[in-house]
Amino acid sequence: MTLEYLAFANLILLPRLIYLVNDGPLSRWQSVGVGLLQIILVMAVFKWTLALLGVVLTVVGISILAVTLQRKVILAKGYRILSLLGLLLIPGYFSSFGEGFVFTAEFSAVAAHLGSHLPLLADLNADSLGNLSSLLLGILLLANETNIGIRAAFHHLQLVPHEKENPEKIDEKEYNAGRVIGILERWLMFIVVVATDDLSALAFIIAAKGLARMKQLDDKQFAEYMLVGTLLSALSAVLVGFWVKQLLKTGLS
Repeated sequence: MTLEYLAFANLILLPRLIYLVNDGPLSRWQSVGVGLLQIILVMAVFKWTLALLGVVLTVVGISILAVTLQRKVILAKGYRILSLLGLLLIPGYFSSFGEGFVFTAEFSAVAAHLGSHLPLLADLNADSLGNLSSLLLGILLLANETNIGIRAAFHHLQLVPHEKENPEKIDEKEYNAGRVIGILERWLMFIVVVATDDLSALAFIIAAKGLARMKQLDDKQFAEYMLVGTLLSALSAVLVGFWVKQLLKTGLS
């Protein structure tokens, strides 16, 4: 995997962080805004090539589809996962027919200028930038994209937490708390997997989460919700962690 593609993937993922605060369908303007920001970021960093054309066509197509389906349930569930695959894979396919992703001269000049004037960036080279990009990609995948997948699984398995007083209404407080806890949990597991070969600390993280919510586990529905969420969260953190660890070992192609 090249540094350019890693940078492209991170630029695509950053605007999608809006989904962290919006489980429901986005408004038309929000959907268009996310797509527009993705295009602006990518065009600010890369030259106009077939790969960039693939980015523009894919983002425009997905934005149009998002506006068309904005009132459909699928938008907040499986659609967002499929859109991510399209955003990452279709431009990559386009890049195989040309130069691929190429940094603009302006972006390279700005990066060189920052490297020469900021002590923290003085020792950065292609390999270290690739490592940082790989780590950032793992963090973004485990923060937002994994959250989307887990939420889709909750809906499919009908494990979404509901208020006790009103069983028809989703318990937003518990849902949002689970979101934050899940992200922190995955990040900690990710650090453990990438930084060490000893995975015993993963058991401690899971146990600490269970201990903090021990009283709530008497509720069978909540126990199932927490167990499924924890297992999916841990599995995703381990898989992404091992993948990023392999990227760090093999280096950039």
